[in-house]
Amino acid sequence: PRRTAMREDLQALLALDPDQPGAHGMLGTYHFAIGDYEAAISHLEAEVAGDRFDPSSAGDLECRYLLALIYTDHRRDPAK
Repeated sequence: PRRTAMREDLQALLALDPDQPGAHGMLGTYHFAIGDYEAAISHLEAEVAGDRFDPSSAGDLECRYLLALIYTDHRRDPAK
């Protein structure tokens, strides 16, 4: 129940402000934790796409780390 509430809270926050800093990463982390990799990939990629990536941001670094785990451990894709 707590996980569901967390997901709903993050989705509501993103519905109000799609560019809320860190929210996509938190939602991606949530999806990664429960194994919903399709959703996690799109959220994590959105968080660190192009000039949105901030190398000084712990959240952005975590997004890149989670993407690396997904690409290497769960979705082996040499292009990524």
